Amino acid sequence: MSVTKPQILLLQLGEAYEKEIFDDLYSGLCTEIEEHYTVIKTSSLTTEHLAHSEAIVVTDGGLSRKKHRTTIQIRLSEYAKAGGTVILACLFSSFVSGPEFAGMCRSMNLPWDWGDYHRTVFALNPAFANVFGNEAFKTLEQSYSMKAVHLGNVHAADKVYVPTDHSRVQSAVFPPDRVDTAQTPAVWQKHGQGHIAYIGDVNNESGSQALIMAMLGIAAKGGPRQAVADENADLPALVSGCEMCEGGLEISQGALPESSIIDRALIVEYMCTMAM
Repeated sequence: MSVTKPQILLLQLGEAYEKEIFDDLYSGLCTEIEEHYTVIKTSSLTTEHLAHSEAIVVTDGGLSRKKHRTTIQIRLSEYAKAGGTVILACLFSSFVSGPEFAGMCRSMNLPWDWGDYHRTVFALNPAFANVFGNEAFKTLEQSYSMKAVHLGNVHAADKVYVPTDHSRVQSAVFPPDRVDTAQTPAVWQKHGQGHIAYIGDVNNESGSQALIMAMLGIAAKGGPRQAVADENADLPALVSGCEMCEGGLEISQGALPESSIIDRALIVEYMCTMAM
């Protein structure tokens, strides 16, 4: 008798080129997720999605846009409060500006602040052996170098990875200054009966992939979702982002948010590959 896999939703509210970049850079991660879960990619959010998904991975920064503050942002917050898991990861931190993030956090009742952007070495918080369980904890890298957008105002118990007293900025341009040890690139925070998580890695490090898989595993063990009391059932299931034009993929001068972190070189390299 076949066993039904738990359902995972990949929520993609960004522009068409963000979805293309995700498909290119995260194909390996998607393949690994599909080995364990039924995966649905969508640019809309319906009550059915909320009722049947063990976790929702927000793959780009589209969620942070102002137009979603009274609709999808609130729905995701309520979904987590009812026992679901929302993970802000993959390209999310690359396509979000500080002001957009602040507005989203207010809407979703999150205390976080937009933090620094740099690469350094982070260590796994040993307290998460009890949070995730020993089996999941053993799959995580004890420490690794990550280029990430950090968050501030995160409770110590919610920080999955933290810089150490010896962590320094790793850069060929900037000096090896001490980093702000109060900030973190990875968060697992209780939100009602569920969780909202954040992974600020912009380069898809193997350690971050392992962390996403561990978070999904914890979410799936939570069992079937209880009926989501969707007080916003009358809100439209919005579809965000344009469709790719038949003439090919184009990124206009003002297409990215003003303060987007995504490395321009990454987009240029990707576009060159697509044109070959």
